[in-house]
Amino acid sequence: MQFQALQEVVLPQIIEYHKTTNKPISILSAACSTGEEIYSISIILQELLAVVKPGQLKLIGGDINGTSLAKARKASYSKWSFRGVAPSVINKYFSHHDDQYHLSEKVKNMVQFQYLNLAEPFPFVDLDLILLRNVLIYFNNSFIEKLATRCFSTLRDGGWLLVGTSELNRQNFRLFEEQYAKDAVFYRKKTTDLTLSEQKPKPVINFEPKYQYKPISNTFTSPLTTSSSKINIEEKSSKETYKVALQHFEKHEFAQAENLLNKILDKETLALLLMAKIAANRGNINESERFCRLYLNKEPNNLEGHYLIGLIYQTDNKFNKAAEELRYTVLLDNNFVMGHWNLALIYQKNDEKQAAKRHLLQAKRILNNHPREAIIPFSEGQQAARILQIVEEMLSRLR
Repeated sequence: MQFQALQEVVLPQIIEYHKTTNKPISILSAACSTGEEIYSISIILQELLAVVKPGQLKLIGGDINGTSLAKARKASYSKWSFRGVAPSVINKYFSHHDDQYHLSEKVKNMVQFQYLNLAEPFPFVDLDLILLRNVLIYFNNSFIEKLATRCFSTLRDGGWLLVGTSELNRQNFRLFEEQYAKDAVFYRKKTTDLTLSEQKPKPVINFEPKYQYKPISNTFTSPLTTSSSKINIEEKSSKETYKVALQHFEKHEFAQAENLLNKILDKETLALLLMAKIAANRGNINESERFCRLYLNKEPNNLEGHYLIGLIYQTDNKFNKAAEELRYTVLLDNNFVMGHWNLALIYQKNDEKQAAKRHLLQAKRILNNHPREAIIPFSEGQQAARILQIVEEMLSRLR
């Protein structure tokens, strides 16, 4: 999702911007690990530009770990690194031997790697884009705010910052404008000439509305006692209206969805939950919480409702309330990976290491029972193997 937005929206805009400058396109992958991310950017730019002129690109991978940097410079990867990558891209930019895929020298030479400590001033200026994904989970809010300020100072006016989907936080990145592109949220350094439409909604939280947990209910229920055709028609009509509203929501057509939902709020319980999601995506925290509570009054044991309100509190830095809701989600379903994951993040921020470790170990146990390529519900499309990798990294830092 994020890389699709980079390829189709952000990088083309950066290319367009530099048609009137004499400066290179400058991109930093901070905490780059073994280099897959910045090399992917290099390949995308190769495809978008067709011909790369000398000095046109300045692509940097920075990391504090010397071993990771050495592997990045080598640019040899296992098959697992290419899950989801088109065979045409692999064939064009990699050679395969000794059970490894080796990046072409042409792409390797476009990227430079160097030591980078996120706690120190960045030795760069006027960057177009900073990638800072899936590393902020290791830091507290105070450090993240300082790092956000450092990124802001390093970017040019109108420059972009991309963090992990679980790391979005309006308070930590209040210096930036939130920008929405292809179902992804970016932070952008304010300027008087932002080229993305300001009319687009600016989501705070992304959800997977197609996946729903069934609420826990009594084992025995009373059968419907009325056979009124009028009631059946109304029920069918409200359900069809909800389906259409859901389709609008999935396309981020929030106004159309809201208009339909307002007609069925007293008939279709799920309409309340969808209204809560619309409000959250608009950044209206109080309204989102209100609809969540209305929904949970009718469905008190619904996992998705409690998870949603937990994320809302988490985004609003109300961590105690968030933890209370998230604890209830894992009480409802102890195999709910994202409940354990978010609880671990909260406990880690509060320096409650043992509690964080307990939930990470539980998440690890669950993930080990999933196929590596399985998509984890409410993870915004992340595969089990990727979340497991992050969980193991977090556990290693808690030892």
